[in-house]
Amino acid sequence: MKAIVQEGYGSPDALRLREIESPSPGDHEVLVDVRAASVNALDWHLARGVPVFLRVVEAVGAPER
Repeated sequence: MKAIVQEGYGSPDALRLREIESPSPGDHEVLVDVRAASVNALDWHLARGVPVFLRVVEAVGAPER
């Protein structure tokens, strides 16, 4: 399946379209097909990592890879 992956903090250039393994639900889990999503101002600031204190608030050093 295709997914947009964030490879680091920064501008939209940090986002990449990648082919990833399709997730499979485990016991007592469901798989949801998302057809649309949106980004609000807080999401945008967290993706950019600016201001830097937001990284501490979220307790992350960098986005997961």
